[in-house]
Amino acid sequence: MRKTLAAAAAALIVVVGLLATPASAVPVPAGPVPAAGAPSAVHHAVTARLVTTGGAPVVLREVRMVSTPGSPGTYRGTRSTDGTGTARFPDVPDGTFVVTASVPSASGAVQVRRTVRVAGQDVRTTIEVAVDAALFGAVTRATRPVGSALVSARRVGATAWSPTATSAANGVWSMTGRSPGRYVVMVDGRERGYLTTYSGGTVRLPDAVPVRVRAGEAVRADVRTVAAATLVGRVLDDDGDPVARAYVHADNLGRFGSADAVTGSDGRFRLTGLATGRVRIEVLTGSFDLLATAVVDAKQGAVRTVPVLTARAGARPTPGDVWASPVRAGRAAAGATLTGRVEHAGDGVAGVQVVVATTSGSPVTTKVVTDADGSWTITGCPAGSWRVQVRDPYTGGYLDARRAVTVTGTTVPVGTIVVR
Repeated sequence: MRKTLAAAAAALIVVVGLLATPASAVPVPAGPVPAAGAPSAVHHAVTARLVTTGGAPVVLREVRMVSTPGSPGTYRGTRSTDGTGTARFPDVPDGTFVVTASVPSASGAVQVRRTVRVAGQDVRTTIEVAVDAALFGAVTRATRPVGSALVSARRVGATAWSPTATSAANGVWSMTGRSPGRYVVMVDGRERGYLTTYSGGTVRLPDAVPVRVRAGEAVRADVRTVAAATLVGRVLDDDGDPVARAYVHADNLGRFGSADAVTGSDGRFRLTGLATGRVRIEVLTGSFDLLATAVVDAKQGAVRTVPVLTARAGARPTPGDVWASPVRAGRAAAGATLTGRVEHAGDGVAGVQVVVATTSGSPVTTKVVTDADGSWTITGCPAGSWRVQVRDPYTGGYLDARRAVTVTGTTVPVGTIVVR
């Protein structure tokens, strides 16, 4: 009871003391008191979204924001847009600011500018950009988005691919520097665990589905990547010891697909990015001398183990593989000249390989490559009945083709070989 009365008395003394204290003596917080109309000390966020007039987000472009002269609060910063075309500026004080960006367009970069005012709350603004034409889309693997994918586009009938765009974390990419026309889209699959895939979901360029974009439009071209086949294995020597730092190369035999690896200290290797089907594996020295070879089957989306490869000096190429086998020693340079052309859909196909071989797959001439209009010439072909074989060594290549030919005389026109 005594403690309760004492506490009450102490509280009363404090209250009376406060009432008796002059106003000028009441303690105040340290620092200046904001004047009326001064900017708030609380900072906010400014969100700026760039989108083309056709509806494509402007992905992974730099956006700059600076305060205007005389703005109560100052700010200067640069941010990159995300997969929705949005750049976010945090910790912005009250004031007036200018948002700027440069967006590529086929006829020249478009400069955009927007003034925003921050007054006690977050600000969101959308800036529409008028470009000649745009392509955009999402890259996925199964149902998951693929970030950092490399995406290119090529006009139908052209040979050059556009500068590469990169997908954002949500898998979305955009190209605003396009002109109107029909395009094929390609997602590069090198070292990514999926095959190079084209618009339409195919791994073959001839089967790609073009998209058409008109002036001022933005056309979406999503690409669902095709899972690659993976091979794992081990290289040992004759004593059963692992062979480290050996170069391992693999090629699909019936369609395009290739992969490279270097064995680890335990002799193991992993090859990714192959297509389904028969695959030739070669183990090579640093100077590319053959140590071992094998032909195995690969399956899309699966990891398969290769039987142990035994490395031996002087290993011979895979029998019957015309593309791996050397030209037979002592072949005379004299012989017939063969000419022809490789076409697809009526157009010449540049850059594919042509060789003359036996029916069992042994080459009888050197390999040549078609020129810009698909034409080729092979010299020094001996007389006899042979096969002219065509192979595309590039990503998304045409399927192999062949034609029987009988060589007599000095000049033999083979004609047109159509690939698909």
